[in-house]
Amino acid sequence: MFSDTAIQLQPVFAQWIQNTHALAPGATAPGATTSTSLTWGGGDLVAVGGKVALLPIPLGTADFLVHHIHAFTIHVTLDFGSLIEPSFRNFRISLSNGLFSPVGIGG
Repeated sequence: MFSDTAIQLQPVFAQWIQNTHALAPGATAPGATTSTSLTWGGGDLVAVGGKVALLPIPLGTADFLVHHIHAFTIHVTLDFGSLIEPSFRNFRISLSNGLFSPVGIGG
């Protein structure tokens, strides 16, 4: 689905947050003297017995998409349970002909 030569969707804000957590642990976790997670970066690799055990994990296109899918799901789930829009009170979904269509709005 994703090509190595395609334009990457980089989660720039998430990378900035992770770098902030890695470089200034005391500012983001009071009392912390070191980074709260080695995977956020700001540190060297962890080697055990001369083999790489842990490296900082770079965020990429898949992380960006998964975050937005989860955010969308949460927002939609919470929105349908709210009364922000009064017309949603009588909103029902019909599966007639395999299509989603609103039924019962306005009367």
